[in-house]
Amino acid sequence: ERELEHVWRLAGGHPRSLEYLDALLSGGTARYRDVTARLDKAISDRLHGTDRQEWLAAHSGLDAALAETVSLAADEVLLQELLARLRPVPGAEDLLLGVSVYREPVDLDAVLFQVGQHDPTAEHIPDREAAAQRIAQILAGAGITLSKSLDVADIPAHVRTELAPYMAEVHKPPIPPFRPPSGLRDQIAACQAVSLLTLNDTTAGLRLFVHRWTATELATRTGRTQDPPLGQAHRNAAAYWQWRVRAWAQDAAAAVHDRLEARYHLLAAGDIRGAGEVTERICDQLHTWGAFDQEASLIDDTISRLPPDSPRLSAWIHQLGILAQDRGNYDAATRQYQRALDIKAQRGDQAGTASTYHQLGTLAQARGDYDEAARQYQRSLDIIERLGNQADMAVVYHELGILAQI
Repeated sequence: ERELEHVWRLAGGHPRSLEYLDALLSGGTARYRDVTARLDKAISDRLHGTDRQEWLAAHSGLDAALAETVSLAADEVLLQELLARLRPVPGAEDLLLGVSVYREPVDLDAVLFQVGQHDPTAEHIPDREAAAQRIAQILAGAGITLSKSLDVADIPAHVRTELAPYMAEVHKPPIPPFRPPSGLRDQIAACQAVSLLTLNDTTAGLRLFVHRWTATELATRTGRTQDPPLGQAHRNAAAYWQWRVRAWAQDAAAAVHDRLEARYHLLAAGDIRGAGEVTERICDQLHTWGAFDQEASLIDDTISRLPPDSPRLSAWIHQLGILAQDRGNYDAATRQYQRALDIKAQRGDQAGTASTYHQLGTLAQARGDYDEAARQYQRSLDIIERLGNQADMAVVYHELGILAQI
């Protein structure tokens, strides 16, 4: 009991630190006295000269600040020891770092995006649409109507045989453009053995996860996210989530989730432009749903990350105007459109300026100020005619026609 209390204090009372310690001591090589001696030294260094024995004697409990200090000191020792056990297994540390960037449990496909051998020929994305069409044709040819109440057992055996390959194609999971590296199972087993990687066998298949406490420590050790190892892991993770959007049969909500994860990883890798492109797709769907608060939050966050000279800045501000207009906040919409207009005018963006004049016209029209709407449409039209864009000219003439009819 005395030793248990002692190590509890040495580990700062944090459960993850205690798990590290348990994995280290149960591995067969570490010894209690050796580990506690290293912990003593690390804690004393963290406490800046304060005698560790006196500190332990003076504290019957652990307040939050001191517990965090001690936990960080303990992890420097414990995690270092556990990582050392991975080094005899080639690729295990790379796998651990790669999986650590994911914010939720992931499948083996996500692991392959981190440590797999890229091979485009390995990829297979089932052609579900073509398979579904063929299934419908076969059923129609057999005089069977496809409906929710259709029981497969009621379909004649020879028809089921004909349907089998197309049914298999519909239910076949996609395969990523990677091949497993040699020793993948050993790498996973090694990470799991030292408690740094958690495996769960769910109904959806195997899921792997690195505790966020451990992930944070690994990120701190690796350096800033823009540095090559961790930055590349985030780029790989972003590629995985975007591949899921393209390859998996899923609904719009799942696609938004996957794109949000991709956005997080692109931002962590410092790819502001890539994150912006993904954000546009997310916002398109959020706008369709009427999820305006979340859309506005994402746009504001994106704008805050852009440099003042970004060519996309005015477009995002313009979108805030559209969002305000659709919410019925016309004054806010006017302010946002004017901000976007000022930026576009300064940069000589004639097409963009015409677009914003057009939007100001639709805003005035929505307010019932038809004279102002006509003036804004005419401003847009003057620019478009100089640019020779006949398609946009037709749109504005159509708007002016509607105004005249009103």
